[in-house]
Amino acid sequence: MTTRAPFSTDIVREGSLVIFKLHGDLDVDGAQTLRNIFESRVESDERNIVFDLSDVPYINSAGLGAFILFLKSSNLRAGRIFILNAQNKVKNVFQITSLDQRLHFIESLEEASKIVSEDNQPQTT
Repeated sequence: MTTRAPFSTDIVREGSLVIFKLHGDLDVDGAQTLRNIFESRVESDERNIVFDLSDVPYINSAGLGAFILFLKSSNLRAGRIFILNAQNKVKNVFQITSLDQRLHFIESLEEASKIVSEDNQPQTT
């Protein structure tokens, strides 16, 4: 019998980004843990959230449900949800469900920072 490490996350704030570095499966238990952490640690003025999924080997419908909740929260704040370093297996689940159309998949934190700074530029007409 294999034992798996419990789900955990590290949170770092970098400029206007809040970065969640996830570790473990985003199954029912992992998704509930992540929702609880998200609700308790994200301030109402924090709009740009990055989820680093490089250490997430598996996601199921409960994990996807958590991201739908995060999208709703982000929309209320006029923010963005970024996905960084998703493994192919995990990224495929987002693609199959078309959630990849609503989330911003990025290759680096610099890319997220650039998108956010461009959003904050005054519009010229």
